[in-house]
Amino acid sequence: MDKRTVLVRTAWIVGLVITCMVLPSAVLAAQAAQGQTDFPEQDMRPGEQSSEANWFVPYVAEGLFSCDIPAEWSLEESLEGPATAVSKVYRIVLSRPMPEEMPIRIALGYFAEGNTEFATMDQFIATHSQPILGSTPEEGKPPVAEIIVSGRTATVFTQHRNEFVPMQGIFDAAVLDDGRVYENREMMARQVPMEERFVLLPAGEGFYVLSYDAPTSVFQQFLGTFERVMSTVNAMR
Repeated sequence: MDKRTVLVRTAWIVGLVITCMVLPSAVLAAQAAQGQTDFPEQDMRPGEQSSEANWFVPYVAEGLFSCDIPAEWSLEESLEGPATAVSKVYRIVLSRPMPEEMPIRIALGYFAEGNTEFATMDQFIATHSQPILGSTPEEGKPPVAEIIVSGRTATVFTQHRNEFVPMQGIFDAAVLDDGRVYENREMMARQVPMEERFVLLPAGEGFYVLSYDAPTSVFQQFLGTFERVMSTVNAMR
């Protein structure tokens, strides 16, 4: 085999490898342009089905409450220790971080009688259902409803607010679109509308609070996760 034949075959092989690498990307790009991709639109992980039922696990806070929780969300427990003994608020917080956004959280807590945060359930509701800043009391106060949770009549309402996230840099889209001039770049932040749903259950002594906090843009997307947790809550006090 002469040197020219070797070079021709080598070039053919290299061209074939490049074609195999580039063609799939080109096909996917064409499909994306026509809206034909099969990429999942929901919160799915490798190997999961569209339903989230297959990644919930049971959780028990002995003598306080139990419920199903999403297994891959981070879990923070405040159920014991000196601080909890003083506050008399026993709670867990589940978090699923969102890239470049506020985290999504679900919390469940038992506020024992004599706790240091809220003396009564009515006080909690009055504090967290205040009108949104800048609105009239009639416009800003969220409607309050009643539902059944863990066999008890629970109070539910949804509050809206804004959080502010520091802009990442000069190429952040929000920065480029912002025509204002700031004395310090640290003052530059973008507004993130948030929604928080509260569900309060009476207890023999004290009360329970279940809450769901998420950016408005994804509130409905993860509402099913919260409702799954809520539907499995067993209040033990």
